[in-house]
Amino acid sequence: MTEKIKSFKEIYVNYKNKFKEQIKEEFIDVIFNESKSKRKELKTIHTKNNIEPEPLTEDIIIGMLRECGIDPLDIKRQKVLIGINNIFEKVRKKPDFYILNADLEKKGLLFEIEHLNKDLEKEGDGEGIEQALEWYRLDPSFAFEYDSIITNFHEWFFLRYNPDRRKYECQQKRPEEMLEIIVNIKFGKGREYLLDLEEKKRDITNKFYRDYQERLKKLLGKISSVKINIEILNFKKSDELTQEEYENSLINFYRIIFSRLLFIKIIISWKILEIDPISSIFKKEMMYWNTELRVLFFDIFNKKPENRPDYILKEFKILPYLNGGLFRPSGIEIDNEGNLRDIYLNPKAIKDIWDFLKEYNFIKEDSYSDLSDQMSINPEILGYIFERSIGDLRKKNRFILYT
Repeated sequence: MTEKIKSFKEIYVNYKNKFKEQIKEEFIDVIFNESKSKRKELKTIHTKNNIEPEPLTEDIIIGMLRECGIDPLDIKRQKVLIGINNIFEKVRKKPDFYILNADLEKKGLLFEIEHLNKDLEKEGDGEGIEQALEWYRLDPSFAFEYDSIITNFHEWFFLRYNPDRRKYECQQKRPEEMLEIIVNIKFGKGREYLLDLEEKKRDITNKFYRDYQERLKKLLGKISSVKINIEILNFKKSDELTQEEYENSLINFYRIIFSRLLFIKIIISWKILEIDPISSIFKKEMMYWNTELRVLFFDIFNKKPENRPDYILKEFKILPYLNGGLFRPSGIEIDNEGNLRDIYLNPKAIKDIWDFLKEYNFIKEDSYSDLSDQMSINPEILGYIFERSIGDLRKKNRFILYT
């Protein structure tokens, strides 16, 4: 498999160089910049012979497919969709081309080719990913007949319908991976690539669950693979609490700290926050971490800017108010009169949570991230993971008691 991936990468690099040969020298660096944010969309003035950008991009891609062993005669263009758009106008749409699966009982591929560096995720212009989704809206049966590829040569997105979740899923892939998928489909090698992807997603989710559960075990003083100490400081079992109530209090306190850090990690990943406040806090001495976190949780994220105290750090003043209750003091954090109690998670356990979360890429529900290349996990399943962890611990406790 490694050699195969390498050969697809070599084909892509070869055709990237062919593409460069068609571009005026003074524009090559800005058109093929390694940084996506610095690239310019290809325009006619950038090409040596004033070639239209989209036909040029399509010709390069078809040449690349031919190099992968796909006969140009198998690249078809007759597929036309007719339907009614959102303002009740009759419309005709057609993919740039399509390729059938050698196994006619399996899905083929529709292609949407945009010019080099066109923003494929842009909303409102009816192009790129929006264009491909429109095909399925006009003819819903396509969801069971074709997957789609949307590309501008630099970026490649794979769009398919997931019948289990009853929704379309769009994932960005590396060019060499996408070429392999195209070849697999063209020559009827099945959909193992999708099965492998789903299996990897399950493995990542299960690993997250197991590692989180190990931390709860450590908190409760049970045998655990976690090496550091995890404890709630200044909170001891009182005579009023049963053992189960005491353990539930420990778990709930740990979980709320974990959830707050998780939420912050997610909105950092989604670029909703302009800064990473947790990493800034960790630059201070460990003895101040809990104090600074309390300010962050309760005085910043839990309050509108006009209601915040004057002593918050200047760099944190740009942070938003996060409504919803997650950053409101709760549980054993407050006494019966609503006053904050001096109860904390030990600093090393806080750092452990953050380091653990940094291993993962938390994707949006409608994200186009490449799940095959990262420790990616969808936040929507995290509530299930938390509940499952607690349920498993309780079942194990009952088993120990009754045996």
